Amino acid sequence: MSYLTSTEALQLETPPDHLVIVGSGYIAAELAHFFGTFGSDVSIIGRRPTLPPEADDEVGQAFIDRYADRFTVHTGHAATAVSQQDGEITVEAIPYEYGDDPGLVDGADPVTVTGDELLVAAGRVSKADTPNLAATAVETDEQGFVETEGDEVRVIFDGAGTQWIPRLEDENSDYHELYQAVRASTSVRDFCAGAFGVEDAVADAGIVTLDDHDGHPSIRSLVADNYEIITF
Repeated sequence: MSYLTSTEALQLETPPDHLVIVGSGYIAAELAHFFGTFGSDVSIIGRRPTLPPEADDEVGQAFIDRYADRFTVHTGHAATAVSQQDGEITVEAIPYEYGDDPGLVDGADPVTVTGDELLVAAGRVSKADTPNLAATAVETDEQGFVETEGDEVRVIFDGAGTQWIPRLEDENSDYHELYQAVRASTSVRDFCAGAFGVEDAVADAGIVTLDDHDGHPSIRSLVADNYEIITF
């Protein structure tokens, strides 16, 4: 069975006629927009009830409504079978419920979606604990954390990640203290703050917005200034 991960998807030389995406995370949402912009029909099958995950109810519903205007969206469905024949890939999915007893909904009618490419964007397992840093020039402290003393670090919130700003500003957030440690070096992609409805929250927080190119920062300029770009 042939399928794409996000890596192979971005290496395609021509967009598929109909891309089927299994997954409802940020990568699934971003690549749906990406390929839809280039003319692909896109169908999304995601087990989670919201797109993107962990979004507030109102934000999540607004996001789904916007995407449903452009794509075929089946949130709350788990992919259960995939078949391939004559250059087409068909995915079958069954409604899925969360709660005290999560699982497939008994007796529910499945949905089927057919396309010419399948993108699996259901998550990846981190391998951050596997590099052999001892064989490199990277220095670590006694706890194994990478030493960054003397390095200039900038944190840019991008895409749906901009929604984290109002949450991290909350003193009750589990990550508030960590956020405060890097807040002075934090900025937000202007276009994404508007797209995800957090413009006012970002402005109230006094966080710098980047809009070098129609609301987007210049990655080229950062590279030219000898920054190493790391995405999370």
